[in-house]
Amino acid sequence: MNGSAQQSRRDFLRLGALAGAGSLLAACAAVAPGAAGDEGAPDAAATTISWWNPDVLDWQPAYIDMAAAFTDQNPDIQVEVQDVPEGGFAEKILAMIAGDTGPDVWVFYYATDFARRGFTEDITPMLEADAIQAEEMWFPICLERATYEGRMYSTPRDGVWGMVGYNASLFEEMGVPLPVEGWTIDDYLAACIALTDEEMGTWGTLISGPGTLLWDQAFCWNMGFEIVSENGRQVQGLLDTPTSIEAIQWVLDLEVEHGVAPSGAQSEALGPFAFGSGKVGMFQASGWNLVDLKEVPFEWDMVSVPIREGGESFAWGDSVQYYMWTGSQEKEASWELMKYISGVEGSQIAAEVGAWTPPTPQTWLNLGWDQDPVLSKFWQQAQLPTKVPNYLRTEFHWDCVHPQFAGIWTRYIENNERPLETLVQEAAAEAQSCLDKSYAAS
Repeated sequence: MNGSAQQSRRDFLRLGALAGAGSLLAACAAVAPGAAGDEGAPDAAATTISWWNPDVLDWQPAYIDMAAAFTDQNPDIQVEVQDVPEGGFAEKILAMIAGDTGPDVWVFYYATDFARRGFTEDITPMLEADAIQAEEMWFPICLERATYEGRMYSTPRDGVWGMVGYNASLFEEMGVPLPVEGWTIDDYLAACIALTDEEMGTWGTLISGPGTLLWDQAFCWNMGFEIVSENGRQVQGLLDTPTSIEAIQWVLDLEVEHGVAPSGAQSEALGPFAFGSGKVGMFQASGWNLVDLKEVPFEWDMVSVPIREGGESFAWGDSVQYYMWTGSQEKEASWELMKYISGVEGSQIAAEVGAWTPPTPQTWLNLGWDQDPVLSKFWQQAQLPTKVPNYLRTEFHWDCVHPQFAGIWTRYIENNERPLETLVQEAAAEAQSCLDKSYAAS
């Protein structure tokens, strides 16, 4: 498959990358009735709603085009699309809500239990009033990301699945067999070792570090790893099990024992899109970064995440969401917008712009993406079992869980502390204590 294949962009859920990209932007665009081609002034009597996003410049045309198409169909509603720098975006939203000036609708990726905070609108009655069958409209993972205690508090912006992307040209050049469906983690490691060559400056994989077991990939599910319970309250008894510790050791060894994955600094030296350098065998491919692959000068392809010998294959899926503020003075208009941008027609606009893969199965079928050489692989992933990503199960992940989990890598690699079992047990205990205190106080 050639690097000229189409579509989406960016690893939205890695905070560091987001902050760097988002800090370049701070744009606001008002999409008035007729804005797609009418130079006339906005109707002073039109209802105005604000729609915020924290995204990079490449994705702004998707928001603008969706808003323009919506206002063409709803000339009595004006939509102000505002791009706000990702750095501190969540804090800005909370501060504006506290000041009673929050946006009507915004884009984000809260943990599912964040709904208990009370400022994201319960849209279940709206869905029921419009007779929208959510289970038929959206992919299961998109619904799971929107649901808390049986109620929906958001609508999905996208439906995204992660796979292992690989440089087919590099595999062939180095005489390494191409990955195939059903391959195992032993096959994966063997390929990583064979592709790593110090003299050539090549690396087996970019898939390493704590994120390997948290986002963009199904290594966690396929290896039996868990970090926190589905209700977001329990870490001990999951992170510190023998199975989870074994998975952590396997990921650590990619860098420490086998030397097949570059460090952060080494990866940065390969450029802003390290896989595009042609010096890396494998990386995290998803519907958020396919636009990067469009530019690479070599043959590439994708394959499911490897499994344990005889184990079950899971998909890793996720969905960024649209939220409505409970304090919005224009809930009816805001709901009309959310229905449109999360629906078949609106999500197709974003897909055709090349922003992200849509949350609606019907849009995929309309576009023929279930048969597309590239995108059909994500379609196949959507048919596999998956779970809510384990870093999106508790609103206190970044405060309580992630620092302790990432600290295992720091202690093991940089501080050379051993044994791993003790490090994981201590991390689980600290994370659990923090979670208990945080939930008790909130």
